[in-house]
Amino acid sequence: MGAIRKRGKNYIITYYEGSGRRRWETVGPNLHEARQVLADRMSERRTGQSRVPRDKMTVGEFVKKWKENYLTVQQQLGRLKPSTLRSYQSNLDGHIAPFFGAMALSEVRLASVEEFIKALLGKGLSPKTIGNVVVILKEMFKHAVQWGHLDANPVQYVERPRGEDKEMDVFTPDEIRRLLDAPEEPLRTLLLTAVLTGMRQVSSLGCSGRTSTS
Repeated sequence: MGAIRKRGKNYIITYYEGSGRRRWETVGPNLHEARQVLADRMSERRTGQSRVPRDKMTVGEFVKKWKENYLTVQQQLGRLKPSTLRSYQSNLDGHIAPFFGAMALSEVRLASVEEFIKALLGKGLSPKTIGNVVVILKEMFKHAVQWGHLDANPVQYVERPRGEDKEMDVFTPDEIRRLLDAPEEPLRTLLLTAVLTGMRQVSSLGCSGRTSTS
């Protein structure tokens, strides 16, 4: 009832609609996504559902709609902190809209999102920051599906990039001895307390030429 073929770098799915009409769709270079789209089309055929023709709303237009109809409303209802709202808007305006803005919602594929992640890495953003952007993108496209603009969320199977945890630098016993031998009281006692208690940060002690340690 359906098949997947590779043509060049992209996968193409073929299937028959309930009316018996044969259809072709170019999905992209990701085999997992092609299998998922084909499964969705087969499910639609079994349940007798037909896809509603979509308008050509761009991602940029949907970003504006999502801000007005979701983010602003959530903030007014007290479900979104002002700081969280600012973070969402910053990532939407600074990363998501510039990359996807001119694309139609229906044109965004898993491969598009993977290219987006590469672009963010090229900007020098950390995996954690990129992960936060991907979370926003997933949520936005989830609402695009719920509001009837898309049949499936193209970001659903995107994995957040993971970076290696940075190893914490710690003083060696010899470095600790040198550190405690240098200052006079009361600074020495304060530093000794920080070392023995494992404090992560010692605030400025108000001594000329001295800086905080961690």
